[in-house]
Amino acid sequence: MATIVYLFRNEFGPGAIASLSDALMAFGMKRPLLISNRGVAAADLVGWIAAPLLPSTAHFLEVLSNPTETAVSKP
Repeated sequence: MATIVYLFRNEFGPGAIASLSDALMAFGMKRPLLISNRGVAAADLVGWIAAPLLPSTAHFLEVLSNPTETAVSKP
C-alpha cells in the first residue's frame, strides 16, 4: 500500500479499504460520515467501501454528480 502525506494522510492500493476502519479508530472517530452520491451508491461502490467500516458510520448520499461551487455552498 502506498502512502502520501500532504496536509492529510492519503493511502491507496491493495488493502487500503480494509485498513480504513483502523485508520478511523486511530483518529478517535466514533461516528464517521461517508459522503457520496446516489450514482456511486447504485454502482455498489459505497457498499464496498462501507463494509469494513464501523457499524455507526452514517451515509450522506445527496451530493450531486459533478457538483458546482454553487451546489456545494447550498445551505
